[in-house]
Amino acid sequence: MKTKYAVALISILILVGGIVLGAVLIRSQVGKRGKAAPSTSLSITGPLQTIYQGQEFTSTINIATGENYVAGTELLIRFDPSVLEVISITPSSFLVPADTVGPVIDNQAGTVYFVILLPPGVEPKQGSGELASMKIKAKSPGTSQLSFDSGGTLAVALHEGGQNVIQNLSPTTITVASSTGGGDTKPSPSPTPEPTDTPTPSPTASPTSALSSSASPTSSPTIPPISEIPDTGVSLPTIVGFGVGLMLIVGSFVLFY
Repeated sequence: MKTKYAVALISILILVGGIVLGAVLIRSQVGKRGKAAPSTSLSITGPLQTIYQGQEFTSTINIATGENYVAGTELLIRFDPSVLEVISITPSSFLVPADTVGPVIDNQAGTVYFVILLPPGVEPKQGSGELASMKIKAKSPGTSQLSFDSGGTLAVALHEGGQNVIQNLSPTTITVASSTGGGDTKPSPSPTPEPTDTPTPSPTASPTSALSSSASPTSSPTIPPISEIPDTGVSLPTIVGFGVGLMLIVGSFVLFY
């Protein structure tokens, strides 16, 4: 009889120990699949051709998420306002469909603030592509960087607890050449002479419209919180409870029979 009790007790201990160990391994694997270290990179690229004073061009903001699943980005870009003037910034093809905050463009301080988010219910994105596109005007000859402000630029990813998952930020340098100097510029065509026999009244100069610079915002908009999607998997308390219940049932069977 003692031998039967000993065998039953050892069997129960092995069963419960296996269940608990399996639960720990399952939760460990779920955690590895759901969470990854920050590995997202952002970069800015400019045009390959020479840029001249007064010319408009496009610069792109690119993203590579690495192991992360990105659901939104907050961008703060800096530039030299004496050399460049940012006209607009718009979302590109990576985070679509996109909800946005801003943009807030300050051509006096030389900053661009822009938030791009995926709407609720849309799967986060992994991979690489074009995040946004900026239309810029070459204001005067000189050199200016287009760079990310590391304190105001972030990317939010799934299962990362709200932490910034950006690993690397890469700027670009824009050089603006003079539109009047050197042999690179094309000669202006000679004006066609007008007949002098019929005088025409000189029109009065009409006022030209200018873009009024908006006041700089006193505080930057904050990126809306992105809800964490709970990890799936087998709950550890559930499995332990099952094991304890099974142990009581088997123990009762051994005692009474």
